[in-house]
Amino acid sequence: MRQQLRRLVDAHPVATFFALAYAISWLAWLGPVLGLAEPIRTLGFILGGYGPALSALVVVWAGSDSVRAWARQIVDWRVAPRWYVAALTIPLVLVALTSVGLELVGTSVDPGLLPGRASLVLVSFVSIALVGGGNEEPGWRGFALPKLEERYSPVSATLILGVVWALWHLPLLATGPTTFHGLAEFVDLAPSIGVRILNIVGIAFILTWIYNETGSVLLAI
Repeated sequence: MRQQLRRLVDAHPVATFFALAYAISWLAWLGPVLGLAEPIRTLGFILGGYGPALSALVVVWAGSDSVRAWARQIVDWRVAPRWYVAALTIPLVLVALTSVGLELVGTSVDPGLLPGRASLVLVSFVSIALVGGGNEEPGWRGFALPKLEERYSPVSATLILGVVWALWHLPLLATGPTTFHGLAEFVDLAPSIGVRILNIVGIAFILTWIYNETGSVLLAI
């Protein structure tokens, strides 16, 4: 049985990973989507974020790849200092450019909020790394990207991964401030959903660049 499972996983590692990541995350997100009581709602939201990492671990363990080699890149900190500068400053530059863009299209941006926001930068990096997106990277960049690049160019691999990664977020649109109920509301939100998908795909290219240049999932996180 184990050998049959290994042959299946080795034959279709990326498809297996994608299917398992969606299954784990979307099942966990049923709590937030259905508005279940706390702490089930929050626990489901957090667990769903770890779906890609858990899926990668399962696929690596079930297949012929080394779990130790996969895990090593997650904590690989031995990269050139310039890449730490890039990983830490690019998010801040993107926020700044977004703020400028909002101001240009007529949305008011309050510069007076900057001192308070700046004091939370380090806390934000840590929280995002643990539960706000960085926790996904052992799956997306640590497993799927290098596997896709065995067959496709970096650009094609990133496009595939970016679209799958973006669509993986869809259940989260049914929670929080973008809650929708029914087709009509979904159509109303379609433009903003499209922008978010394009944004995620764009970020995927930045993360591919950082990962391919360093081989470190930690820097992508």
